[in-house]
Amino acid sequence: MADRRDKKEGDPVPYYDEHGLNLLRAYQIVCYMVGFDSDKFKDLAAETKLPKSRQDSCERDYSKASDSWGMVLEPHLRAPDQPKTKIDVIYGEAKGKLETIAQAARSIMLLEPVAQLAADRLAWPVPFTLEMQSCGYLNAAWVSSTHKLTLCYELAADFAELYRSYGAAPADRRKRKSK
Repeated sequence: MADRRDKKEGDPVPYYDEHGLNLLRAYQIVCYMVGFDSDKFKDLAAETKLPKSRQDSCERDYSKASDSWGMVLEPHLRAPDQPKTKIDVIYGEAKGKLETIAQAARSIMLLEPVAQLAADRLAWPVPFTLEMQSCGYLNAAWVSSTHKLTLCYELAADFAELYRSYGAAPADRRKRKSK
């Protein structure tokens, strides 16, 4: 969706960016999903037009990525007898149109399951905080000096706008149910 927006707005492709190209990352995620369970994600592969020749290598790609992450994370897995790390959750103030995003995040308790899973599965070296806040820019960042991971409301708003405008069925083209 970000690739569609960039093309429509004429934004140049930042080949030098710290992140991979949007379209390449999107196809790689689809490939990992197909590699994890080809039957479950066959419709997604078809919808995204992931070539059959590429689908055939996705199981190997997923296996390599899963094994690699497994090796990296194994020393940090929390043993059943280890205490859980305290992970605080904060929803900071938001103003203007971002308040809707903040209210939605609070009401569905967006960060709590993330904190719970992180505390259940991993042995963290120190307690830390997950926070959503207005940042003035689109981003998420870890600040080691404060032990805080911040997700900006602006990033969540951008994801919502991408979906509304560039998803498979943008809002203006979706069929509305008649009353």
